[in-house]
Amino acid sequence: MTAAALTAALEGLVDWPTVYSGNLSSENPEYPYVLVTAGFPQASERSHARTVQAREARIRTTIAGFTQDSILQVAGAVVDSLEGARPVVPGWSVGRIEGVPNGQPIQTDDDVVVPNFGHPMYLVLDWVATASQLPG
Repeated sequence: MTAAALTAALEGLVDWPTVYSGNLSSENPEYPYVLVTAGFPQASERSHARTVQAREARIRTTIAGFTQDSILQVAGAVVDSLEGARPVVPGWSVGRIEGVPNGQPIQTDDDVVVPNFGHPMYLVLDWVATASQLPG
């Protein structure tokens, strides 16, 4: 399973607000938005013969908006969409997505300046899912 296949499947699970996968494809994204990223799934379970039986996929959603209230509203929608969901990735059986506490507060993005507004804010939510490759 590739990170791109997983993020594409996750993108389809969140239906509001605008969702970008992998990286921002626009210099002027529509706020609020969710950025979904995933790393390469690492081996998490092996047989006695050391064959990989399952992989752990770590997922990150970054929610960007102009106010804390809008970010919290979007965060609620993202949690409702992802927690417990099972993304469909061809050739893989993916388990339920589970939120992973990260202790990160809502922060101001000092690297970005939006005309007529200033600096947007963002919140990072982390997730994990276990996946096994289907035979064939």
